[in-house]
Amino acid sequence: MNQFKSIYMLFLPMVLMFILFISTFNLFQVPFDWSWLAVLMTSLPLMAFLMQVMILKSQARTHDFLPIHTSIVVAGLIVAIVLFSFPNLQARDTPNHMALALAEFSFILHVSYLFWYSSLKRPEQFHLKVGEDLPSFTVYKDEVKIPSESFLGFPTIIIFYRGNWCPFCMAQIKELAQQYRQLVLSGIKIVLISPQPEKITENLAQRFNVPFIFLTDRNNQSAVQLGINHANGLPKGLELMGYSADTVYPTVIVTNRLGKIIYLDETPSFRNRPEPKAYLNILLEDTLVT
Repeated sequence: MNQFKSIYMLFLPMVLMFILFISTFNLFQVPFDWSWLAVLMTSLPLMAFLMQVMILKSQARTHDFLPIHTSIVVAGLIVAIVLFSFPNLQARDTPNHMALALAEFSFILHVSYLFWYSSLKRPEQFHLKVGEDLPSFTVYKDEVKIPSESFLGFPTIIIFYRGNWCPFCMAQIKELAQQYRQLVLSGIKIVLISPQPEKITENLAQRFNVPFIFLTDRNNQSAVQLGINHANGLPKGLELMGYSADTVYPTVIVTNRLGKIIYLDETPSFRNRPEPKAYLNILLEDTLVT
């Protein structure tokens, strides 16, 4: 199933662009056919959303249903069906079969992105539990092994993120970077772990220029050990940029200075990351108590 999703994400933007081109081209033909505007309405919202998140990389979470985008898509589909059923509404003798088919196909693409592709379907894992100690694992920094035991003695936020290629991961890190002064002054460690190549991680660290600890999970060994490995989770084509086909399920783990897990987020959708305040408040309260 993950391989199908990987291929789906490779072709989704290209297919949407193709449909947008066809609908835009036909909109300028004479006589004017409102059916092509309906096709535009069903295909443009998802393409606009994808471009927005990829370019701006500022959304760490979205509504599950993308209500505004979805409302436009549904309206476009309704218009396409009505015009197909009653072609005389725009002085046509025959219904526009192609426009209806493309509108329906765009609707399917939109719905599949929301409810199929975005859903992570995480397998149940038994290694990470709130109230229990953080399991032992090893990650890397510049060829040096970093054991998870090195986080002891400090309240720690550990974020397993998919990589620089994931705009929601970048938005999540950006949110946390905006609060780094408060975090550092509170003695909190921020550890960011990804299976991506170390060189790419180094570029990310330089981009944010904050005192976070950027580490690499080589070959997803720690992710596999913790039960958060996402096999074939990388969109097809990104392997050419040096990424591994396997990635990690986005996961936030917060531990106190004793190494006990006090907060855990295992998001069921890659489009939804927890608000920083959701775990910062818990962490600061625990710090005051201990």
